[in-house]
Amino acid sequence: MELNIDQLRQSICNSLCQEVLLHPRPDGRIAIATPFRFPDGDGLVIMAEPASSGGLRLSDGGHTLMHLSYSMDVDDLFKPGNRHELFHRILADHHLSCKEGVIAIEIVVDDLGRAVFELGQALSQIFDLGFLSRSRVASTFYEDLERALHAVAPHARISKDYCVEGKANATNTIIDYRDRKSTRLNSSHLVISY
Repeated sequence: MELNIDQLRQSICNSLCQEVLLHPRPDGRIAIATPFRFPDGDGLVIMAEPASSGGLRLSDGGHTLMHLSYSMDVDDLFKPGNRHELFHRILADHHLSCKEGVIAIEIVVDDLGRAVFELGQALSQIFDLGFLSRSRVASTFYEDLERALHAVAPHARISKDYCVEGKANATNTIIDYRDRKSTRLNSSHLVISY
């Protein structure tokens, strides 16, 4: 079977057009319904309204950060640190602004299709910053650590939950991992606390 590029393009365009719906709102904005969803199943919110430049302003109406606030402190996105850097990198990569919690982009009308996809991708990336919460990272930390340890040392050399016996009148200490290549506690032993 030979693939017909024009036929495939038309099929994709027809399918995508059926998935994107426009709904006028009482406030004059237009809600753009797309198949894009957050991991919990809620749809991404994309609104269109006239821009002062004569084009369109697409925004999330503040919905993304509100949704993200259920799983993390969104103030962390605006304080110096890794989340702040990641958040602002996503905004810059997609030419977005964020004012008063509303993520937006101004475009020319002919650029609407691309901009809807770009904004949808950016909103998903921003929402994914919630997966950097301490509890979520902690849930995979030891799996990732063990995989990294076994990548540099044979399985037989690594002891998990190793008990370091204390000296007289001292209690024993449990360390997460020990490299058995060494017989005494020194820099070749790993002590991890999370």
